[in-house]
Amino acid sequence: MSVATPQRRATKPAPSVRRPPAIRPVAAASPTPARAPFVVLVLVLLSVGLGALLLLNTLLAQGSFTLHSLDARVAGLADREQALQQRAAELAAPQRLARSAARIGMVPSVNPAFLRTENGKILGEPVPAVSQAPVVGSEPAPVAGGGEAKSKPDSSDQSHEKKQTKKNGSSQGDQTSGGADR
Repeated sequence: MSVATPQRRATKPAPSVRRPPAIRPVAAASPTPARAPFVVLVLVLLSVGLGALLLLNTLLAQGSFTLHSLDARVAGLADREQALQQRAAELAAPQRLARSAARIGMVPSVNPAFLRTENGKILGEPVPAVSQAPVVGSEPAPVAGGGEAKSKPDSSDQSHEKKQTKKNGSSQGDQTSGGADR
């Protein structure tokens, strides 16, 4: 084997073969869609939207008027409540109550007794109140029953008092009951 230089072979580049592109069928051009239904749809949607906005605005305005009238009514009722509370405070004033009591013939008690509701025990020693001398020119106060005050008790009242005294054990029991048994 001899040392021979290898021969180089001249290689030719391979000829480039161009292939024609594959033929594909192309869809026919579609006709342009009709614009009339789309325009009608857009107009209908705009009309419905504007109508809904108008209805909403009208309802809000009506609610505003209702709210205003109710606020005015609340303010009027609050003023009335305050006036009634002030009138009640005036009527409940101790001086006014004392004048009203004196007008119907009531007199202040000097030594009041208290009734304990838990056990019915009477606390304190009740003393009947003494009527002051009537003012000259005034009429006697009417009795709660609507009739005139009796100057002399009749026999039926005396017998009733005696029965009450025996029933309660003392005449003091009749005074503390306030005449509720009669």
